[in-house]
Amino acid sequence: MIFLGASGIHGVGVFTDAPIPKSACPDLWHPDDLVFVPRAEGAGPQYARFCVETVAGYWCPRDFRRMSLGWYLNHSEAASLVSKGEEYLAARDILPGEELTLDYATLDPDVDNRSTAQSAQVQIHTGATTDEKRNPPIVSGILFGRA
Repeated sequence: MIFLGASGIHGVGVFTDAPIPKSACPDLWHPDDLVFVPRAEGAGPQYARFCVETVAGYWCPRDFRRMSLGWYLNHSEAASLVSKGEEYLAARDILPGEELTLDYATLDPDVDNRSTAQSAQVQIHTGATTDEKRNPPIVSGILFGRA
């Protein structure tokens, strides 16, 4: 099982209670949790602080109130996971109890996501517009790990 816990790196982190073999793809994301916001529409500091920046825009959680475990991965230059497109694979064998980490600099070759994300990776988004509060985005299914 993959779960959230107190991190020695920063705030909250993602951990495993079972071994994860090298090249395995841990279940970190609900398929409906990722949304792309073009740069022109991504106004405001919350996008730079909470989303993965690319040259064209931002990859963001569909609903900041219910986020998949992958959004809680902390940065490490000696990361246990590597980004391969939209999947994160184990860079090496990962032991039970170990924190899963990712090198934020590898998320997009043209943008360094380390500077803005490191200081805000566990904060909760509270700046929803009035319309978002009345009509929140719908996210279905289980968001935290496997059923």
